[in-house]
Amino acid sequence: MCVLRRLLLRGLLLGLVLLSAVVPVSGAVFVRGQVDEFSPLTDEQIESAGQQVLEATEFRSLRRRVLEQAELQARDRQNSFLVRSLDWLGGKVRSGLNRVGDFFEWLWSGLWGKPRPNSPATTPAGAGEGWFSRVFSGDWAGAFEGMSALARLLVILLLVVAVGLLSLLIARIVRGRDRQRALRGLFSGAGDDLLSDLQSPPGELPATTYEGRARQLASEGNYRAAIRELLLGSMAWIERAGLIRYRRGLTNRDYVRSVWRRLQQREAYLTTAGQFELVYFGRRAATAEMFERCLGEFEGAFREEETQTAAV
Repeated sequence: MCVLRRLLLRGLLLGLVLLSAVVPVSGAVFVRGQVDEFSPLTDEQIESAGQQVLEATEFRSLRRRVLEQAELQARDRQNSFLVRSLDWLGGKVRSGLNRVGDFFEWLWSGLWGKPRPNSPATTPAGAGEGWFSRVFSGDWAGAFEGMSALARLLVILLLVVAVGLLSLLIARIVRGRDRQRALRGLFSGAGDDLLSDLQSPPGELPATTYEGRARQLASEGNYRAAIRELLLGSMAWIERAGLIRYRRGLTNRDYVRSVWRRLQQREAYLTTAGQFELVYFGRRAATAEMFERCLGEFEGAFREEETQTAAV
């Protein structure tokens, strides 16, 4: 019994010794772990941790997709149709302005100052050495090299005349289109009821009678009715000249056809009829300028002495 008690006491003491030896070591480890956890990280540690995150599979694929999309967007913006078109247009405008500037610089230096020394122009392979090739290439000094001041002046005058003729041609084209537009409006049938309120043909009275009425109405400020009287006077002149036979239902188109081979009368009638339709059917206010224009055309074409009687 005593022996058993001794063995139990020795085992208990041994366990206490071992427990006292283990507890301080684990506590020290726990405290050291807490201290390491809250200690500040160095820059190398932060950079290493970030690099490890970026080199991970999911982040690496995401970064690759983002970079590829950015490159594609930049390439698309550079090669888009709008950007290329604007670049081409800007280059053409810049080249044209440079050539115009070179021309005026040469003109100024050649007429009012000392001419500048000729700079060697780069001629592309296969290009001609003629005058036109130099002009179109922008080499103004080379194009007029060796010319006297009088020759340069004549060339400049020819250029001015060419520009003037071109402007005149463009103006005539524009006026012709306006005339065709007015003619299409005249032939549209808007004035079919022009003679609906007339009790007798316009040709029963001379054109001068309608002219007098038009002047009287214009003096009273009634330009709308005055233009109508001038149109009736034009019809009267055409009827009394035997160019058309009056009948109910005639339109402006019929009267224009009757004087189509007479340029002066045709232009005058088109002008008056066009102004009439603008006032009566185009909701335009009649003005003194419109009346004066119609009156001028009327006096030049229909103010002649009529020798023929009315055609009935």
